[in-house]
Amino acid sequence: MAAQTGEIQRVGWALPESAPNKAHTVLAGQTLWAGSLSMMVAGKIRTYVSGTANLSMGGVMQRTYVAGGTDLVLPEGEPVVMKRGVFGFLGLTGDLPTEADIGKSIPFIDNNTVKKTLAINELTGVLRHIQGGYFWVAI
Repeated sequence: MAAQTGEIQRVGWALPESAPNKAHTVLAGQTLWAGSLSMMVAGKIRTYVSGTANLSMGGVMQRTYVAGGTDLVLPEGEPVVMKRGVFGFLGLTGDLPTEADIGKSIPFIDNNTVKKTLAINELTGVLRHIQGGYFWVAI
């Protein structure tokens, strides 16, 4: 392929509203708040907690889901609504990412907070910008 030498209309791809890890089950006892980061463990969506083994990224919740004493199972064709993209998160006092970390992976400490130092079994996103007390992270 030759290098681009002029303007083109580049086609982009945006993830659908439901994150690639399509899920229909919210773990029992969980409240997934709209705007919070979620994770998937054993096929069930739950609020993100660092240090959890065998986890994968869910996404930022677009609705609030409340599962009582049993798993909340949504009907087929009605997945848990999450989104991927760039979102603003708070930073952990004492372990804040800096502008030198832009473009690098940074870990999440909980469903609303990022930090600089990675520990075992933590989800990460790519730091894109720091502004107004928020760390803008691509997930």
